[in-house]
Amino acid sequence: MSEENKFKFHTNKTSGHFGIFIDRYIGKDKHITVPAVIDGKPVIEILGNAFSNCTTLTSITIPDTVREIGMNAFNGCTELMEITIPNSVTDIGNGAFSGCTKLKRVKLSDRITFISKYMFYNCTGLTDVNIPENITDIDIGAFYNCTNLKNITIPKKVIFIGKYAFHGCTRLKNIMLSDNNNRYIEDHAFHDCTRLKNIMLSDNNNRYIEDHAFPDYAEL
Repeated sequence: MSEENKFKFHTNKTSGHFGIFIDRYIGKDKHITVPAVIDGKPVIEILGNAFSNCTTLTSITIPDTVREIGMNAFNGCTELMEITIPNSVTDIGNGAFSGCTKLKRVKLSDRITFISKYMFYNCTGLTDVNIPENITDIDIGAFYNCTNLKNITIPKKVIFIGKYAFHGCTRLKNIMLSDNNNRYIEDHAFHDCTRLKNIMLSDNNNRYIEDHAFPDYAEL
């Protein structure tokens, strides 16, 4: 089977760009390279659930023609170990990598501006993820139950951290929150982070932190 024949796809247009949308991967390879071009047209979007529950997948290469990755696109890829999102990508949907329990390292696109809801939900193997400098929002449950995540730096532009964003990150010890004039942290954002001891916050009168956003024993 040729590489192109391992994908179900259709042609469409989004944000003024015409190209190929990946509907579903139907192969069983461990290492996948998403084609940059199919039928002479650029691959511009990976739709929701396109690779969901591909339990043989261990690594994937995404071309820099792709602009969007849909909701739950890689949900349940339990053998996926690392992924790099090219800087062409500007939007990643909710739960895109949820349940990827062996995912260790992620390099996100520098052009995304938010970490969507439950993007890394239950990625229990995740140890290393960059949060790009342009991120403004870390949404509800984004890193929920990432039990191997140890350190995190929140970029300066982040103004919102949602409920349960880091819930259950039981190995998270240190958080550094860069200076920001307006930042809102919802309740239980860092709930059940049982090893969290040090949270480095700048003095800021405009910062709003809801009750129980951090464990009671953590030092602010």
